Amino acid sequence: MRTDAVTLGAEALGAVRDEIRSSYGEPYLSSEPREYKSKVKNAQEAHEAIRPSLPLRSPDQLASELRPNELALYRLIWQRTLASQMSDTTGTTLTVKMGATSTGTNPADCEFSASGTTISFAGYRQAYQETDDDAAEEERKHCCQT
Repeated sequence: MRTDAVTLGAEALGAVRDEIRSSYGEPYLSSEPREYKSKVKNAQEAHEAIRPSLPLRSPDQLASELRPNELALYRLIWQRTLASQMSDTTGTTLTVKMGATSTGTNPADCEFSASGTTISFAGYRQAYQETDDDAAEEERKHCCQT
């Protein structure tokens, strides 16, 4: 079974980490190179992850050379490649829950909940923020697996 590889070669890993250091600064670089494992059992991992070619060129540098749909795809690959080696995002999440019970002929209990997060350090989100489409795809993967 073949799946998308999640590993970067040593040369690419060094170039990505250098790009993060120069473009975003040392605080945005993960303390150690991150290595990812495939979640698919028996996956063929002989190939390297899809990534920008070396030397790394930002999407802005390539904007005049690519068609809009090519640029959008390159931007996604470039952002996710950099984000894979960046520090974690940190923040504080606050959740408020409120419950109520109604009385009468049809008593019912209900609970309302709301939560919000304040980001204190952007981390990998400085390079890549998941869109609603990405979140929906992840949700579909998790809810539909058997």
